[in-house]
Amino acid sequence: MNEPLIPIYIEYLWPTLVVIAEHGGYARTGEIIPDVIARMDLTPDQVAVEYPPSAKAKGSKIVHRIRFALTWLREMKAIESSERAVWRLTPIGRGFLAAGDARVREAYNEMKKDQQHRAKKNTLEDSRAPETDTPQEPSDPDDYATEDSWKATLLDTLTSLAPDVFERLCARLLREAGCTDVVPSGQPGDQGVDGVGILRVSLLSFPVYFQAKRYQASQRLGPEKVRELRGALQGRGEKGILITTGYFTRSAVEEANRAGAPVDLIDGDQLCDLLLEYGLGVEHRPVVVPEFFSDL
Repeated sequence: MNEPLIPIYIEYLWPTLVVIAEHGGYARTGEIIPDVIARMDLTPDQVAVEYPPSAKAKGSKIVHRIRFALTWLREMKAIESSERAVWRLTPIGRGFLAAGDARVREAYNEMKKDQQHRAKKNTLEDSRAPETDTPQEPSDPDDYATEDSWKATLLDTLTSLAPDVFERLCARLLREAGCTDVVPSGQPGDQGVDGVGILRVSLLSFPVYFQAKRYQASQRLGPEKVRELRGALQGRGEKGILITTGYFTRSAVEEANRAGAPVDLIDGDQLCDLLLEYGLGVEHRPVVVPEFFSDL
C-alpha cells in the first residue's frame, strides 16, 4: 500500500507563521504543530506517515517538517525562540504576514542561497577539502534531524513504555515538581484517574489527580478527553492534570480553560521540556538516557 502524499517542506512556512500570529504572536511548539496540521487540512493518514527506523529523523514526517519550518523561520528572522520553546513573532515576521505567502517563499529562497554561498566559501577556505560548488548542508532535510530531535527520540521512548510504567513516570514527575504522597493507581479500569498527589501552597494543601495518556507524538487529543477527566474528578477533588505524549487540539485547550473546568494540560512537547528540567531520563546536553526508563 502506497503512503499518502504529504506537502513538501516549503509549504509549511506560511501556515506556521499564520498560526503563531493567531496565538497573539507567542506560541509553544506543542500549540503550533496541531494548529498547522488543522490549517493545512492534513489527514490522520498523512500525519501518521513516519520515517523508517534507519533514518536520522524520527517520528512523523509532517511533525518533522513543521519543526523545520520553525527552524527556517527563525533563520529568516521572522520568529525568535526562548529556551523553553516559546516562539515569538518578530517585526520582520509581521512584515512577511502583511506581504503574503509569496514574500515568505522569496525570503526562504534568499536564505537558502545565502547558506549555499557560506558553505561554498567555507569549503574554498579549507585547504584540506577540494574546491566544489556543492553546499555542505544536505539538500534534503530528511537526511538530518532538527535541533530538538532529542524530543522525537524521547517521545518514541515514552510511547514504547508499558502503561503502568508511563504512569509511574508521570507520578515521579509530579513528585519532582513539588507534590507529596503521589500514588499512581497502576490498575486497569481506574475510572479516568491514574494517580493522585498532594500539592501544598503555603498554608494550604489540596489533592491533584492526574491522567496519563500514551499516544503517538503526532496524535491530537480533543475536548472529550478533558471532559472525561473532569467527570472523573466529580466528588474527588478540585484539580486535575492531563499528561500526554501527543498534542491537544485548540478546542481541547479551550475546554480545559473553561470556567469550572480545573484541568491543566501537558502535551508531549511540554513533557519533554519538564523531563529535561528535572533531569528525568534526559541529560542537559540534551541526550536521552534509555536506561532510566527501564528502571522505573
